[in-house]
Amino acid sequence: MLINKKAINSVDVETPNGVRLNLNIVDQKIARNFAQCAVVKDAGDDPDVTDGARIYAKVRYCGKKGISITGAEGVGVVTKPGLAVEVGKYAINPTPKAMIIKEVTPYLSKDKGIEVIISVPEGKKIAMRTFNPRLGIVGGISIIGTTGIVEPKSTNAYKKSLSLQIDVLKAAGFKNITLVLGYVGENFCEKSKGLKSESMVKIGDHVGFMLLECAKKNIKKVLLVGHIGKLVKVANGQLDTNIRCGDNRIKTIARYAKLCGAKKEIIEEISAQGTAEATIDILKKHNLAQVFDMIAKKTVDAINEFVRNQISVSCILLSLRGEELSAYPGKVNKVFIIGTGPGGLDYLLPAAKREICRADCLIGAGRLLSLFSHQNKKKIRVEGHFKEVISYIKKNKDKEKIAVLVSGDPGLYSFLGQIQLALKKEAYVVIPGISAMQIAFAKIGESWQDAKIISIHGRKRGALAKEVKDSDKVFLFTDAKFPPEKIAGYLLNNGIKNRRAVVFEALTYPNERIVESDLKELSKNRGFGLCAMIIKK
Repeated sequence: MLINKKAINSVDVETPNGVRLNLNIVDQKIARNFAQCAVVKDAGDDPDVTDGARIYAKVRYCGKKGISITGAEGVGVVTKPGLAVEVGKYAINPTPKAMIIKEVTPYLSKDKGIEVIISVPEGKKIAMRTFNPRLGIVGGISIIGTTGIVEPKSTNAYKKSLSLQIDVLKAAGFKNITLVLGYVGENFCEKSKGLKSESMVKIGDHVGFMLLECAKKNIKKVLLVGHIGKLVKVANGQLDTNIRCGDNRIKTIARYAKLCGAKKEIIEEISAQGTAEATIDILKKHNLAQVFDMIAKKTVDAINEFVRNQISVSCILLSLRGEELSAYPGKVNKVFIIGTGPGGLDYLLPAAKREICRADCLIGAGRLLSLFSHQNKKKIRVEGHFKEVISYIKKNKDKEKIAVLVSGDPGLYSFLGQIQLALKKEAYVVIPGISAMQIAFAKIGESWQDAKIISIHGRKRGALAKEVKDSDKVFLFTDAKFPPEKIAGYLLNNGIKNRRAVVFEALTYPNERIVESDLKELSKNRGFGLCAMIIKK
C-alpha cells in the first residue's frame, strides 16, 4: 500500500510454524508519506480479552536504513526486567518482530529505511483486564505469540485432542511419554534431549488432566518439562496452571528461599518481582540454587500425590532461555566433601556455598554446623563417631544430597581419609577449602612451601622434637590436650631452645588472636583455645 498507493482487502502471511493465513484488512488509509491498516484479532473458541481488538500497523519511509519497529497508542511499555523485551521498550515480543521483519524486508531500498508503528486504540483499556500491570507493562497490551495462531488451550475440544496424542504415541510403541508445557520445553527437548516434536505432547496448562489421562492409558513413565513459572504452581499443588486458577508463583519462590536460609532483604527482593523468570538471577546471585531443586522435587511430590503414584514421574525445570535449572530425580547423588576454610564465612569458597545450599543433609563438627544454623536442613554432628557417620552416608547417599563439612581443606588431616576407604572414588566429590595454614602464613607474610606440616589432633607426640630440630620452619595443628604452651615446654625439655613461635588463635573469627614469642615465654602462657602454630628459627 505504501509503495503502490492502492488499498488491499486481504493479505497472505506465513506464520512461524509454517502455516499460511489469509487475513482480512480493515481501516485502510493511504497518505503521501505513510500507509495504515488494521486486522481484527480472532481468538477462536479461546477465552481471550483481546478477541475482536483492532491491531493497527502504520508504515512510512525514514532516513535511518533498515527496519525499525516501535509501538504507539495501546501498546504497553516494559518497566521491569525478566521479560523477553528490554526495559523501556514497547512490549512487542521477538516472534512478532521477526514476522514483521520477514514481510517488510523484500520492500527495503538501498537509500532509505522503513518504520513500522504498531498501535491498539483499545489497548490501554483492555490491558486493565490482563496481568500486564503486575508484570510491569504499562499503558497497553503486549504484542506476543510464538506461532502466530491462537491455540485453544482452555477448551474441552483441546483437552480431547491432547488425550488422543497419547493414543497416537502408544500406537507408535512409546511406553514413556514426555509432556512439555509449551515451546520453551519443546525446544529444550529437541536441542538438549534429541527428541523429535512428534514424540512429545505439548499440554499447555492442563498438567493434572494429562497426568490422569496417562494413568488411565497405562503410561508407565512421564517426563514433565516446563518453565519455572509454570512448574512452581504445580509444586504448590496447582495442577491447572492457567492464571485464572491462581497465581502464587512469587510467594512460593520466596517461601522456598526462606526455607533455604535466605535473609529478609533477599526474600523482599524476590517478593518484589513480577515474574518467576526475574527471580532466577536473584537466587543465583545469593547462592540459592537449592530453591530450583526444591521446586523440581516438590513438583514431583505433588504429582505423585495427585496420581496416587500410578506413574513414575520426573521433571525438568527451565528458564525462558531454555537453561536447565534443575531436574528431579537428578543424576546419581554424590557425597560432597567440602572444605569450609578456617571458620569465617568470608573464607568459604563460592563452590562450597553452592553445594552446601543444595544439600539435604550436612554432616560435620558442631562448630562447623553452627555456621549454617540459619539453613533449614538435617544436620548430623560428628564427635569422633566415624563408623556411625560412615554407615549413615552409605545407607542414605542415594536418597539425600549429603555434604560432609571439614575444617580447612579436605586434603589436610581431615575426615576425607575415612571417606576414601568407605566409598568408591566415583561416589564422592571433594571441594577444596582455604586451610588455616595458608591463612597463618599469609598473616605473617611468609611462604609455606618449605614448611614441615604436622597435625597433633588426637595423635601421639612421637618424633615431634626431632621434626622441629631438623626443620627451619614447622606448622602445627594443635589440639586441646597438647596446646601451644605444652608444646613449648615439651620442646624445651627436649633441648630445643633457639626457636621462636607464632600462635594463631581463632583465625578469621572476631576474637582472633596472634601471639609471637620465644618458647620459654610461650611455655608460661595459658588459656589458648583453638590454635594453629608456626615454629621457626
